[in-house]
Amino acid sequence: MWLPSSFEGTHGYIRYAVDVVLERPWKFDTTFKKPFPVCRTLDLNRDISLKLPAQMDYRKQFILSSTSRGILAITVNVLKTGYVSGGFIPIEAIVANNCGYSINQIVFSIRKIVTYKCTYPSKADKDEVTTIREKLVDCLIENEQSSFMERLEIPETPPTTLHFCNVLNITYEARVVAVIPGITVNPSVAIPIVIGTVPFASNQSPSSPSQSMQYHEEEFTSEIDDPPPPSYESVYGSSSH
Repeated sequence: MWLPSSFEGTHGYIRYAVDVVLERPWKFDTTFKKPFPVCRTLDLNRDISLKLPAQMDYRKQFILSSTSRGILAITVNVLKTGYVSGGFIPIEAIVANNCGYSINQIVFSIRKIVTYKCTYPSKADKDEVTTIREKLVDCLIENEQSSFMERLEIPETPPTTLHFCNVLNITYEARVVAVIPGITVNPSVAIPIVIGTVPFASNQSPSSPSQSMQYHEEEFTSEIDDPPPPSYESVYGSSSH
C-alpha cells in the first residue's frame, strides 16, 4: 500500500490511527484509538536524473529611454537536484547587469511549497510557500558581470511527496533573487529540487558541472556529503497530534 508520510500543516494534515473496539455482550463496547506515524522512504538512488547538474536562466530587457535598451541576465547552477535533510546545496549565481539599474543584494534561499488540494465544493489548489533557509549577500553590481557561490544547509524537513498523495503535495526549490531598488518585482530564478530520506550511495555526478562550479567543488566536497537520513522524530516530532 502506497501511503504518504504523516504531515501537519497550516491548512491540512495527514494523520494515521488504529481503532480497536472491544465488544462485550450485555455491556457497552469499549473503543481504543492509538495514533501512529508513517514516514515514507524516498530513496534518491532510484532516480539517476537527480544526480545531474541543473541550470536555469533569466533574461529581461529594460527600456532606459526612447532609444536605449538594457539587458539583465541571471544564470543559476546547482551540482545536482537530489538532497537529504542535513546536507548542503551549493548554489552558483552568475549575474550580467547591463540594465541601467544597480543590484545591491543577492538572496539565496531554499523554499518549501505545500500545495493543498480541495475537491469539494469545487476543485481548487492552495499553495503555502515557506522559506526554510536563506542567505543574503550585499553587493553593488553596475554594468558588469559578477559570480556568486553560496551553500545553504537543508534543515530537518519532510521529504518531497512525488505525487503519492491526493490531498497535498510537498515540493522544494533553490531560489536566487536579485534585489534592485526602484522596481516593483525583483528578478528571480528557481530550480526545483527533491529532498529525500536516503542519500546517494556516491557523490559522483554523471556529468560535469560548469567550470566555476568545478572550481568550488573541491572546497565544498567534504561539507556537502549527504548524512544518513534523519529519524522520524527529528522531522515530525516525538509525538503525534
